[in-house]
Amino acid sequence: MMSNSVSKLGPIACLCCGFVTLIAMAAVYMAEASETSHAGCTAKWPKTTGTVISTYQEKERAGFGTNETTYICYNYAVADKKYISNKIYYDQFGSGTYLAPADRYHVDQTVPVFYNPAEPQHAVLRAGPEPKKSSTGKYLVGALFGLSLCFAGVMRLSRRPML
Repeated sequence: MMSNSVSKLGPIACLCCGFVTLIAMAAVYMAEASETSHAGCTAKWPKTTGTVISTYQEKERAGFGTNETTYICYNYAVADKKYISNKIYYDQFGSGTYLAPADRYHVDQTVPVFYNPAEPQHAVLRAGPEPKKSSTGKYLVGALFGLSLCFAGVMRLSRRPML
């Protein structure tokens, strides 16, 4: 009796791990979709003019190559109040960096600035979501892994006699 209940643990563990993987993949996918949706709202923000006050580039080794990151700081005014920002694109967690050619922004350059009308201290230089590679493939692989675990658990459970 004891050995039969222990032998059912493997398929049940497969089912549980599969469901947890599917739920985790769905949660992460929805969080990223929400982030992209919020970034899309910046396209509706009003525009003002700003001035680049500093810019520098940093090189960093990554994998087999080197990443160049451009850091930009700019000032702008909304309703006669001055603000300073460093965001290129809207992003919830990042520093507002942008992988761009070094000659794209120069000190004292006049730039368009998109600002949040409800909170003018939040601004970006480029409206819309940041162009980046799609992560959909990663989520699809994770979801397929979760589904295969669920399928393996169901198949193992269906082959064993139930007592």
